[in-house]
Amino acid sequence: MINKKHIAFVEASLTGAGQKALEYAKSQNYRISFFTRNSDNYPDDFLGDFDYIYRCDTNSIHELLVEIATCNRINKIEGITTTADFYVPQACLAANILQLPSMPYSSACKARNKYLMRCSLEKYFNEINPKFELVHHINEALHFAKKISYPIIAKPQNINDSLYVKKILNDQALKNYMLNSKNWKENSSGQPIGRGVLLESFIEGSEFSVETLQSYHEPIQLIGIAKKDRFFGTENGNFVELGGSFPIVSEETNLLFTAVSRALAILDINCGVIHTECRIQNGQIKILEINPRMAGDMMGSHVITLATGLNPADQVVEIALGTKVIWKSIKNNGAAMMALHTHKDGILKSINISKIKNMPGVKYVNIVAKPGSTVHVPQSNADLLGYIITEGKNAQEAREYAQHAYHECKIILE
Repeated sequence: MINKKHIAFVEASLTGAGQKALEYAKSQNYRISFFTRNSDNYPDDFLGDFDYIYRCDTNSIHELLVEIATCNRINKIEGITTTADFYVPQACLAANILQLPSMPYSSACKARNKYLMRCSLEKYFNEINPKFELVHHINEALHFAKKISYPIIAKPQNINDSLYVKKILNDQALKNYMLNSKNWKENSSGQPIGRGVLLESFIEGSEFSVETLQSYHEPIQLIGIAKKDRFFGTENGNFVELGGSFPIVSEETNLLFTAVSRALAILDINCGVIHTECRIQNGQIKILEINPRMAGDMMGSHVITLATGLNPADQVVEIALGTKVIWKSIKNNGAAMMALHTHKDGILKSINISKIKNMPGVKYVNIVAKPGSTVHVPQSNADLLGYIITEGKNAQEAREYAQHAYHECKIILE
Protein backbone atom coordinates (compact mmCIF):
# COMPACT_ATOMS: atom_id res chain seq x y z
CA MET A 1 0.00 0.00 0.00
CA ILE A 2 1.35 3.45 -0.96
CA ASN A 3 1.77 5.72 2.05
CA LYS A 4 -0.27 8.81 1.20
CA LYS A 5 1.05 12.14 2.45
CA HIS A 6 -0.88 13.68 5.31
CA ILE A 7 -1.47 17.43 5.41
CA ALA A 8 -3.30 19.38 8.12
CA PHE A 9 -5.12 22.70 7.72
CA VAL A 10 -5.76 25.03 10.66
CA GLU A 11 -9.01 26.79 9.68
CA ALA A 12 -9.53 27.97 6.08
CA SER A 13 -10.47 30.92 3.90
CA LEU A 14 -13.80 30.66 2.11
CA THR A 15 -13.24 33.32 -0.56
CA GLY A 16 -11.28 31.00 -2.86
CA ALA A 17 -7.91 29.96 -1.46
CA GLY A 18 -9.29 27.47 1.06
CA GLN A 19 -11.41 25.65 -1.49
CA LYS A 20 -8.66 25.56 -4.12
CA ALA A 21 -6.04 24.27 -1.67
CA LEU A 22 -8.42 21.56 -0.50
CA GLU A 23 -9.31 20.58 -4.08
CA TYR A 24 -5.64 20.27 -4.95
CA ALA A 25 -4.79 18.14 -1.90
CA LYS A 26 -7.74 15.90 -2.73
CA SER A 27 -6.63 15.59 -6.36
CA GLN A 28 -3.22 14.39 -5.17
CA ASN A 29 -4.89 11.74 -3.03
CA TYR A 30 -3.35 13.19 0.13
CA ARG A 31 -4.86 12.48 3.53
CA ILE A 32 -6.30 15.75 4.83
CA SER A 33 -7.02 16.83 8.41
CA PHE A 34 -8.89 19.96 9.42
CA PHE A 35 -8.71 21.77 12.76
CA THR A 36 -11.53 24.21 13.44
CA ARG A 37 -13.18 25.92 16.37
CA ASN A 38 -16.58 25.95 14.72
CA SER A 39 -17.41 23.63 11.83
CA ASP A 40 -20.75 25.44 11.42
CA ASN A 41 -18.79 28.26 9.75
CA TYR A 42 -18.11 26.01 6.75
CA PRO A 43 -20.42 24.49 4.10
CA ASP A 44 -21.14 20.77 4.35
CA ASP A 45 -19.65 20.07 0.92
CA PHE A 46 -16.41 21.75 2.01
CA LEU A 47 -16.18 19.75 5.23
CA GLY A 48 -17.03 16.56 3.34
CA ASP A 49 -13.70 16.58 1.51
CA PHE A 50 -11.62 16.22 4.68
CA ASP A 51 -10.56 12.80 5.90
CA TYR A 52 -10.39 13.88 9.54
CA ILE A 53 -11.99 16.84 11.31
CA TYR A 54 -10.81 17.93 14.75
CA ARG A 55 -12.98 20.40 16.64
CA CYS A 56 -11.03 22.43 19.16
CA ASP A 57 -10.44 26.04 20.17
CA THR A 58 -7.98 27.05 17.47
CA ASN A 59 -7.56 30.41 19.22
CA SER A 60 -6.02 28.58 22.17
CA ILE A 61 -2.43 27.70 21.32
CA HIS A 62 -2.36 25.04 24.03
CA GLU A 63 -5.60 23.34 23.01
CA LEU A 64 -4.68 23.40 19.32
CA LEU A 65 -1.22 21.94 19.93
CA VAL A 66 -2.64 19.16 22.10
CA GLU A 67 -5.15 18.25 19.39
CA ILE A 68 -2.50 18.32 16.65
CA ALA A 69 -0.21 16.13 18.78
CA THR A 70 -3.05 13.63 19.19
CA CYS A 71 -3.68 13.60 15.46
CA ASN A 72 0.04 13.19 14.74
CA ARG A 73 0.31 10.15 17.01
CA ILE A 74 -2.53 8.43 15.16
CA ASN A 75 -1.66 9.55 11.62
CA LYS A 76 1.77 11.12 11.19
CA ILE A 77 1.42 14.66 9.82
CA GLU A 78 3.86 15.69 7.08
CA GLY A 79 2.68 19.25 6.56
CA ILE A 80 0.68 21.91 8.43
CA THR A 81 -0.66 25.08 6.83
CA THR A 82 -3.62 27.44 6.63
CA THR A 83 -5.33 29.71 4.13
CA ALA A 84 -6.93 31.77 6.93
CA ASP A 85 -5.31 35.11 7.71
CA PHE A 86 -5.63 34.99 11.48
CA TYR A 87 -4.28 31.45 11.88
CA VAL A 88 -0.90 31.68 10.17
CA PRO A 89 1.05 32.01 13.46
CA GLN A 90 -0.76 29.03 15.02
CA ALA A 91 -0.10 26.83 11.98
CA CYS A 92 3.55 27.91 11.91
CA LEU A 93 4.06 27.15 15.60
CA ALA A 94 2.57 23.68 15.22
CA ALA A 95 4.78 23.02 12.21
CA ASN A 96 7.86 24.32 14.06
CA ILE A 97 7.19 22.00 17.00
CA LEU A 98 6.79 18.98 14.71
CA GLN A 99 9.87 20.13 12.74
CA LEU A 100 7.89 20.47 9.53
CA PRO A 101 8.52 23.04 6.76
CA SER A 102 7.30 26.48 7.79
CA MET A 103 8.46 30.00 8.48
CA PRO A 104 9.36 30.59 12.15
CA TYR A 105 6.48 31.33 14.51
CA SER A 106 8.12 34.63 15.46
CA SER A 107 8.22 35.68 11.79
CA ALA A 108 4.55 34.92 11.30
CA CYS A 109 3.71 36.96 14.41
CA LYS A 110 5.74 39.93 13.16
CA ALA A 111 4.04 39.82 9.76
CA ARG A 112 0.56 39.52 11.25
CA ASN A 113 1.15 42.50 13.56
CA LYS A 114 1.75 45.65 11.54
CA TYR A 115 3.53 47.47 14.36
CA LEU A 116 5.95 44.59 14.99
CA MET A 117 6.59 44.44 11.24
CA ARG A 118 7.43 48.17 11.17
CA CYS A 119 9.78 47.82 14.15
CA SER A 120 11.61 44.89 12.56
CA LEU A 121 12.10 46.73 9.28
CA GLU A 122 13.10 49.97 11.02
CA LYS A 123 16.41 48.57 12.21
CA TYR A 124 17.74 47.31 8.87
CA PHE A 125 15.57 48.80 6.09
CA ASN A 126 13.88 51.88 7.48
CA GLU A 127 13.55 53.61 4.12
CA ILE A 128 10.88 51.03 3.20
CA ASN A 129 8.73 52.29 6.10
CA PRO A 130 6.59 55.39 6.35
CA LYS A 131 7.00 57.36 9.56
CA PHE A 132 5.06 55.49 12.24
CA GLU A 133 4.21 55.32 15.92
CA LEU A 134 2.00 53.18 18.15
CA VAL A 135 -0.10 55.45 20.36
CA HIS A 136 -2.49 54.73 23.21
CA HIS A 137 -3.69 58.19 24.20
CA ILE A 138 -5.13 61.16 22.32
CA ASN A 139 -2.25 63.43 23.35
CA GLU A 140 0.27 60.99 21.89
CA ALA A 141 -1.71 60.85 18.65
CA LEU A 142 -1.95 64.64 18.37
CA HIS A 143 1.78 64.98 19.03
CA PHE A 144 2.57 62.53 16.21
CA ALA A 145 0.24 64.35 13.81
CA LYS A 146 1.79 67.70 14.66
CA LYS A 147 5.26 66.28 14.13
CA ILE A 148 4.63 64.92 10.62
CA SER A 149 1.50 66.92 9.57
CA TYR A 150 -1.76 65.65 8.04
CA PRO A 151 -2.93 63.55 6.31
CA ILE A 152 -1.99 60.49 8.34
CA ILE A 153 -3.17 56.88 8.34
CA ALA A 154 -4.68 55.29 11.45
CA LYS A 155 -5.13 51.54 11.77
CA PRO A 156 -5.23 48.65 14.25
CA GLN A 157 -2.13 46.53 14.68
CA ASN A 158 -3.58 43.17 13.75
CA ILE A 159 -6.73 43.41 11.62
CA ASN A 160 -7.23 42.53 7.95
CA ASP A 161 -9.58 43.54 5.10
CA SER A 162 -8.76 47.25 5.63
CA LEU A 163 -11.10 47.22 8.63
CA TYR A 164 -10.76 50.45 10.69
CA VAL A 165 -8.03 51.74 8.34
CA LYS A 166 -8.69 55.46 8.00
CA LYS A 167 -7.07 58.48 6.37
CA ILE A 168 -7.17 61.26 8.96
CA LEU A 169 -7.19 64.92 7.87
CA ASN A 170 -7.42 66.96 11.08
CA ASP A 171 -7.25 66.97 14.88
CA GLN A 172 -10.96 66.44 15.42
CA ALA A 173 -11.08 63.39 13.16
CA LEU A 174 -8.06 61.98 14.98
CA LYS A 175 -9.68 62.54 18.38
CA ASN A 176 -12.84 60.78 17.17
CA TYR A 177 -10.83 57.86 15.83
CA MET A 178 -8.91 57.44 19.07
CA LEU A 179 -12.14 57.45 21.08
CA ASN A 180 -13.74 54.88 18.76
CA SER A 181 -10.69 52.64 19.01
CA LYS A 182 -11.50 52.07 22.69
CA ASN A 183 -14.48 50.01 21.51
CA TRP A 184 -12.36 47.53 19.56
CA LYS A 185 -12.69 44.08 21.09
CA GLU A 186 -12.20 41.10 18.80
CA ASN A 187 -11.54 40.36 15.15
CA SER A 188 -13.88 38.23 13.02
CA SER A 189 -12.22 35.07 14.36
CA GLY A 190 -12.82 35.94 17.98
CA GLN A 191 -9.21 36.95 18.71
CA PRO A 192 -8.37 40.09 20.70
CA ILE A 193 -7.54 43.21 18.72
CA GLY A 194 -4.19 44.64 19.82
CA ARG A 195 -4.46 47.67 22.04
CA GLY A 196 -3.39 51.03 20.74
CA VAL A 197 -3.53 52.66 17.33
CA LEU A 198 -0.80 52.47 14.70
CA LEU A 199 -0.33 55.89 13.09
CA GLU A 200 1.61 56.25 9.85
CA SER A 201 2.47 59.02 7.43
CA PHE A 202 0.25 58.88 4.35
CA ILE A 203 1.92 57.48 1.25
CA GLU A 204 0.84 58.87 -2.11
CA GLY A 205 1.41 56.92 -5.30
CA SER A 206 0.36 53.86 -7.26
CA GLU A 207 -0.37 50.72 -5.27
CA PHE A 208 0.85 47.22 -6.11
CA SER A 209 0.85 43.79 -4.54
CA VAL A 210 3.95 41.66 -4.89
CA GLU A 211 3.17 37.93 -4.92
CA THR A 212 6.06 35.64 -4.02
CA LEU A 213 6.69 32.06 -3.02
CA GLN A 214 9.51 30.25 -1.33
CA SER A 215 10.06 26.61 -0.55
CA TYR A 216 11.59 25.94 2.85
CA HIS A 217 15.03 27.65 2.95
CA GLU A 218 15.08 27.88 -0.86
CA PRO A 219 15.50 31.08 -2.94
CA ILE A 220 12.51 33.40 -3.13
CA GLN A 221 10.61 33.42 -6.46
CA LEU A 222 8.37 36.05 -8.01
CA ILE A 223 4.90 34.88 -8.97
CA GLY A 224 4.07 38.31 -10.32
CA ILE A 225 2.90 41.81 -9.46
CA ALA A 226 -0.70 42.99 -9.38
CA LYS A 227 -1.89 46.58 -9.76
CA LYS A 228 -4.58 47.86 -7.41
CA ASP A 229 -6.85 49.65 -9.86
CA ARG A 230 -9.75 51.03 -7.88
CA PHE A 231 -10.61 51.93 -4.29
CA PHE A 232 -13.96 52.86 -2.77
CA GLY A 233 -14.59 55.48 -0.11
CA THR A 234 -11.31 57.35 -0.44
CA GLU A 235 -13.19 60.64 -0.20
CA ASN A 236 -14.23 59.53 3.30
CA GLY A 237 -10.79 58.25 4.23
CA ASN A 238 -11.51 54.56 3.53
CA PHE A 239 -9.52 52.13 1.40
CA VAL A 240 -11.88 49.40 0.18
CA GLU A 241 -10.20 47.47 -2.64
CA LEU A 242 -12.56 47.26 -5.62
CA GLY A 243 -10.30 46.15 -8.43
CA GLY A 244 -6.96 44.69 -9.38
CA SER A 245 -5.24 43.32 -12.46
CA PHE A 246 -2.37 40.88 -13.02
CA PRO A 247 0.40 40.77 -14.08
CA ILE A 248 1.89 44.22 -14.31
CA VAL A 249 5.22 44.26 -16.14
CA SER A 250 6.97 47.61 -15.95
CA GLU A 251 10.26 49.23 -15.09
CA GLU A 252 9.28 49.02 -11.42
CA THR A 253 8.90 45.21 -11.44
CA ASN A 254 12.48 44.40 -10.48
CA LEU A 255 12.62 47.26 -7.97
CA LEU A 256 9.49 45.99 -6.22
CA PHE A 257 10.66 42.38 -6.16
CA THR A 258 14.13 43.33 -4.88
CA ALA A 259 12.73 45.53 -2.11
CA VAL A 260 10.14 42.97 -1.00
CA SER A 261 12.71 40.15 -1.06
CA ARG A 262 14.95 42.15 1.25
CA ALA A 263 12.08 42.96 3.62
CA LEU A 264 11.00 39.32 3.84
CA ALA A 265 14.57 38.24 4.53
CA ILE A 266 14.83 40.75 7.37
CA LEU A 267 11.65 39.32 8.89
CA ASP A 268 13.02 35.79 8.36
CA ILE A 269 9.98 34.85 6.29
CA ASN A 270 11.70 31.95 4.56
CA CYS A 271 8.81 29.72 3.53
CA GLY A 272 5.35 30.03 2.00
CA VAL A 273 3.27 31.99 -0.51
CA ILE A 274 3.39 35.65 0.53
CA HIS A 275 1.32 38.71 -0.38
CA THR A 276 3.04 42.10 0.12
CA GLU A 277 1.33 45.43 -0.55
CA CYS A 278 3.41 48.43 -1.60
CA ARG A 279 3.16 51.96 -2.95
CA ILE A 280 5.74 53.83 -4.98
CA GLN A 281 6.14 57.42 -3.82
CA ASN A 282 8.51 59.68 -5.76
CA GLY A 283 10.41 56.63 -6.97
CA GLN A 284 10.76 55.21 -3.46
CA ILE A 285 9.09 51.89 -2.60
CA LYS A 286 7.15 51.85 0.67
CA ILE A 287 5.63 48.71 2.17
CA LEU A 288 2.04 49.05 3.35
CA GLU A 289 1.76 45.58 4.83
CA ILE A 290 3.10 42.06 4.56
CA ASN A 291 0.62 39.18 4.68
CA PRO A 292 2.19 35.77 5.37
CA ARG A 293 -0.34 34.02 3.11
CA MET A 294 -1.42 34.10 -0.53
CA ALA A 295 -3.46 36.97 -1.96
CA GLY A 296 -7.14 36.92 -1.00
CA ASP A 297 -10.43 38.06 -2.56
CA MET A 298 -9.94 35.52 -5.39
CA MET A 299 -6.77 37.28 -6.61
CA GLY A 300 -4.51 34.42 -5.58
CA SER A 301 -6.89 31.54 -6.18
CA HIS A 302 -8.47 32.65 -9.50
CA VAL A 303 -6.92 35.78 -11.08
CA ILE A 304 -3.32 34.57 -10.98
CA THR A 305 -4.38 31.13 -12.21
CA LEU A 306 -6.15 32.56 -15.27
CA ALA A 307 -3.10 34.63 -16.16
CA THR A 308 -0.40 32.02 -15.56
CA GLY A 309 -2.04 28.60 -15.75
CA LEU A 310 -0.77 27.80 -12.24
CA ASN A 311 -2.55 28.12 -8.90
CA PRO A 312 -0.66 29.45 -5.87
CA ALA A 313 -3.01 27.42 -3.65
CA ASP A 314 -1.38 24.25 -5.02
CA GLN A 315 1.99 25.61 -3.97
CA VAL A 316 0.71 26.38 -0.46
CA VAL A 317 0.08 22.65 -0.06
CA GLU A 318 3.32 21.48 -1.65
CA ILE A 319 5.52 23.94 0.23
CA ALA A 320 3.98 22.80 3.52
CA LEU A 321 4.87 19.22 2.58
CA GLY A 322 8.50 20.16 1.89
CA THR A 323 8.40 20.06 -1.91
CA LYS A 324 10.93 22.25 -3.70
CA VAL A 325 8.54 24.01 -6.06
CA ILE A 326 9.50 25.96 -9.17
CA TRP A 327 7.14 28.69 -10.38
CA LYS A 328 7.14 28.71 -14.16
CA SER A 329 4.03 30.10 -15.87
CA ILE A 330 2.45 27.95 -18.56
CA LYS A 331 0.22 30.80 -19.84
CA ASN A 332 1.02 34.41 -20.61
CA ASN A 333 -2.36 36.12 -20.31
CA GLY A 334 -3.80 38.83 -18.12
CA ALA A 335 -6.61 38.64 -15.56
CA ALA A 336 -8.51 41.06 -13.37
CA MET A 337 -10.97 41.32 -10.50
CA MET A 338 -13.77 43.78 -9.81
CA ALA A 339 -15.67 43.68 -6.53
CA LEU A 340 -19.41 44.30 -6.22
CA HIS A 341 -20.83 46.64 -3.60
CA THR A 342 -23.88 48.69 -2.72
CA HIS A 343 -24.10 52.47 -2.69
CA LYS A 344 -26.56 52.52 0.20
CA ASP A 345 -27.38 50.45 3.27
CA GLY A 346 -30.32 48.07 3.11
CA ILE A 347 -31.57 44.49 2.80
CA LEU A 348 -30.27 42.64 -0.25
CA LYS A 349 -33.04 41.36 -2.51
CA SER A 350 -31.00 40.10 -5.44
CA ILE A 351 -27.93 40.58 -7.60
CA ASN A 352 -28.72 40.14 -11.28
CA ILE A 353 -25.70 38.52 -12.89
CA SER A 354 -27.42 36.71 -15.77
CA LYS A 355 -26.25 39.25 -18.36
CA ILE A 356 -22.64 39.54 -17.28
CA LYS A 357 -21.93 35.78 -17.14
CA ASN A 358 -21.76 35.68 -20.94
CA MET A 359 -19.96 38.97 -21.48
CA PRO A 360 -16.53 38.93 -23.17
CA GLY A 361 -13.70 37.89 -20.87
CA VAL A 362 -15.87 36.99 -17.87
CA LYS A 363 -14.74 33.69 -16.34
CA TYR A 364 -16.20 33.70 -12.82
CA VAL A 365 -18.89 35.60 -10.95
CA ASN A 366 -18.86 34.78 -7.24
CA ILE A 367 -21.62 36.25 -5.07
CA VAL A 368 -20.82 36.03 -1.36
CA ALA A 369 -23.75 38.06 0.03
CA LYS A 370 -27.01 36.19 0.54
CA PRO A 371 -30.49 37.52 -0.31
CA GLY A 372 -32.15 38.83 2.82
CA SER A 373 -28.88 39.84 4.43
CA THR A 374 -28.17 43.38 5.59
CA VAL A 375 -25.64 45.10 3.33
CA HIS A 376 -23.72 48.31 3.88
CA VAL A 377 -21.91 50.95 1.93
CA PRO A 378 -18.45 49.43 2.23
CA GLN A 379 -16.20 50.57 5.03
CA SER A 380 -13.82 47.63 4.54
CA ASN A 381 -13.30 44.68 2.19
CA ALA A 382 -15.55 42.60 4.44
CA ASP A 383 -18.55 44.62 3.16
CA LEU A 384 -18.08 43.54 -0.46
CA LEU A 385 -20.91 41.52 -2.02
CA GLY A 386 -19.10 39.49 -4.65
CA TYR A 387 -16.43 39.38 -7.33
CA ILE A 388 -16.20 39.40 -11.12
CA ILE A 389 -13.11 37.68 -12.52
CA THR A 390 -12.03 38.22 -16.12
CA GLU A 391 -9.30 37.07 -18.51
CA GLY A 392 -7.74 38.88 -21.44
CA LYS A 393 -4.68 38.87 -23.65
CA ASN A 394 -3.03 41.10 -21.06
CA ALA A 395 -3.84 42.83 -17.78
CA GLN A 396 -5.19 45.96 -19.50
CA GLU A 397 -7.69 44.03 -21.61
CA ALA A 398 -8.80 41.95 -18.62
CA ARG A 399 -9.27 45.15 -16.60
CA GLU A 400 -11.48 46.63 -19.33
CA TYR A 401 -13.58 43.44 -19.48
CA ALA A 402 -14.03 43.54 -15.70
CA GLN A 403 -15.07 47.18 -15.69
CA HIS A 404 -17.64 46.62 -18.46
CA ALA A 405 -19.17 43.68 -16.59
CA TYR A 406 -19.17 45.63 -13.32
CA HIS A 407 -21.27 48.41 -14.86
CA GLU A 408 -23.83 45.90 -16.15
CA CYS A 409 -24.38 44.20 -12.79
CA LYS A 410 -27.66 45.13 -11.06
CA ILE A 411 -27.80 45.09 -7.26
CA ILE A 412 -31.39 45.31 -5.98
CA LEU A 413 -32.29 46.15 -2.38
CA GLU A 414 -35.67 45.61 -0.73
